[in-house]
Amino acid sequence: MVTIFPCAGQSSRFVGTRPKYLLTDYSGKIMVERAALGVHGPKVFVVLQKHVDEYDAETILLDTFKDVGTKIIVLDKPTSGPAETVYKALQQIENSGPFFVRDCDSFFKFEAQPGNVIYTSKLSTNLDLKGVSQLSYVISNDQNIVSNIVEKQVASDDFCVGGYQFESKTAYMKAYDSIKSSGGELFISNIIAHMLTQGEVFVNKEVQDYVNVGVLEAWQKFNNKPTIFCDIDGVVVYNQASVGRNTFQNGTYTPIKANVDHLYKLMSQGSQIVIVTA
Repeated sequence: MVTIFPCAGQSSRFVGTRPKYLLTDYSGKIMVERAALGVHGPKVFVVLQKHVDEYDAETILLDTFKDVGTKIIVLDKPTSGPAETVYKALQQIENSGPFFVRDCDSFFKFEAQPGNVIYTSKLSTNLDLKGVSQLSYVISNDQNIVSNIVEKQVASDDFCVGGYQFESKTAYMKAYDSIKSSGGELFISNIIAHMLTQGEVFVNKEVQDYVNVGVLEAWQKFNNKPTIFCDIDGVVVYNQASVGRNTFQNGTYTPIKANVDHLYKLMSQGSQIVIVTA
């Protein structure tokens, strides 16, 4: 399945930086590279000519994503919104079947499934999430069948995380053509809302480990990974002496499990651990 990454926005919430999808995180990955983790198959990136000219976006993306089928679509000017950006991408790719739309400014783990799918997370498990009124929300029944999707209005506990799967390129393009004259910025949620009125069925699928970096403050917080200098004796392993039963010479060490587990947790979150000893 082809995945489309709409990267032709103005990055207006990242004042004084490169386009946000090209920003480098604490591990050396660019933002969109981290967003693409777990995404398989051909990838299509839609960027602005300005990004190519000023920031070498096309070369950076092609060097980062060496997958067979990677394609860069360069637009001369910004579109009216994400919905049009995806529409322009679909016009230039041969795929006629299912496709996945993936935002660059959120990270999550998910299990793909066939059909029309809206990937979501819950407000009740993301209590520190900022800008909740700027997200789109899904209303679904007990079987996770979507009945409605609304933009920038907290209508349920389920908010969209920036992953949308469509069964048909033709159905998406038909929906866009039907509502494009409505004016204003069109979001992916607007396309889905119209498709729902035409009898298309979408499933609400919850993701894991959701992280939103859609504003500069959240991106900086995500990258605030400390380097921790950690002594061995009394921290990683129980203290040993030069004499007695528990000496350095016997070659055995007893780890302090709680401390070791905590260090592993910090490492999994991006911290760097430097072990020091006398």
